[in-house]
Amino acid sequence: MMSVDAAADELYGLEPSAFVARRDDLASQARAEKRRDVAAAIKKLQRPVVSAWYLNLAARDKLVSLVAYLRFARDLHDARAAHDSGRALALSRERSAREGRVLSDLARFLLERGVRPSPTALEEVRGTLRGLLDDAAAVEVVASGRLARPVPQGGSGEQSLAEALAAMVGPGALTRLDAADAAPGEASKGAEAEAEAERRRAAEEERRARERAEAVAAAQRRVLAARREASQAEQRLKDALARADLARRRVEEARRAVDQAESAAARAASGEEGGAAPG
Repeated sequence: MMSVDAAADELYGLEPSAFVARRDDLASQARAEKRRDVAAAIKKLQRPVVSAWYLNLAARDKLVSLVAYLRFARDLHDARAAHDSGRALALSRERSAREGRVLSDLARFLLERGVRPSPTALEEVRGTLRGLLDDAAAVEVVASGRLARPVPQGGSGEQSLAEALAAMVGPGALTRLDAADAAPGEASKGAEAEAEAERRRAAEEERRARERAEAVAAAQRRVLAARREASQAEQRLKDALARADLARRRVEEARRAVDQAESAAARAASGEEGGAAPG
């Protein structure tokens, strides 16, 4: 006889298109066995949306970057619960790099399994990854591979949380994932080493981003300086052209004055010659 836990584990490993038919079949089997409570519980299991299915596949396959992100989210919640603001801030700075790594790895993981990733569903995955940082319970659901709905960002009300986590059968999924991911006695060591590697990668990403930002700022300063210089040069050119125009007008005025003086002199000379002629 199948339990609700076993039914959920099977169902959330299926493609969404096969979910409803198999769920109804399992519920019918439970009803035939006179286990009406189990049948009702199975019937309530929600078909996962595409983005939730992506994460279920990755969690069940222990996609390294996703498992690391879940541990990171758990560590962030622990730091907040302990009021360790310094550690919480340091961890928060790793979010962007870790998130990007999960999304790129997830897209590659899906393609390798013949699944063409939907850009819309991948954006929903991004939202869920961010929602995990506001919802500690949701971390366990994603780790269990039984997510049905995207996890909302910014914290979720009690009712929407119940809807988003409808497939959760019990806590401890991430702990079990840790245990399965390493040999006994080596799990915490491996997790710490991976976390340290992630921190180094995140620090390197932050350093490169800072260098890029500084380079952009320096380039912008050079552009502004060049624009100021060009503006000043343009003004100097305008001033020089204005002075040249003024000088040209003065030369023309001087030439006209010379012409007028020469004309007057010529007329005067002509008059003198006429007065000296014999009568």
